[in-house]
Amino acid sequence: MLDFGELKFEDAYLFSVPLDDDRLGLAGDLVDALRAWGSEGGGDFAAGLVLARRVARQLGDSWVVRCWDDVRREGRRVCWGCELFYDEHEEGRPPHPVHLVVEGEVGCSPLRAEGFGDFRADDLLAAMELSEGLTGALRAWAYAIDDALHLWLRDRVDWRYESECERLLQEGFGLAERVAGEVGATRTVTYKGLVNGGLGAMTSVSWRGDRRI
Repeated sequence: MLDFGELKFEDAYLFSVPLDDDRLGLAGDLVDALRAWGSEGGGDFAAGLVLARRVARQLGDSWVVRCWDDVRREGRRVCWGCELFYDEHEEGRPPHPVHLVVEGEVGCSPLRAEGFGDFRADDLLAAMELSEGLTGALRAWAYAIDDALHLWLRDRVDWRYESECERLLQEGFGLAERVAGEVGATRTVTYKGLVNGGLGAMTSVSWRGDRRI
């Protein structure tokens, strides 16, 4: 658990964590911003909230990041995926998916998660914030999967469909790896290949950030 405005909290188990602690792995520019904020006494609560949200976004679901709410006079847990606090979400927990799957299936969006179904890369509720280039590439990949099956149903040329599925399988691997790199180590990304491409188009490869697991 990380707290901003620690003098406001009365938790007996609180202790200081160095900003450059390896367990946090915070980006250098964020560490510098936190040090600058702390050197000013940490009294600017609006600025502290901005920093707390940046920290929460980098650390993800596995850490608790709280910020002192000067209006409510209480500490509130900052959401790692959006601008809300935990208590502002239904059931007190963010809906953003943590374990992502990239999988090609006719008529479906290329991303999915347990309890979330399939969804587009720019779905705001997923809070992924992927680049426009990657979002467009995922969309084009999904369309190409639809087109490949429709052409096969029309022409029934097996070798052409198999060749296109192999190409799409390899393209999807690269896209999944890019998704993992952009969402960072706070989420896992698993690539499962193509649903409609036969047994040879099925796979299971996972990443956490840039690291394959």
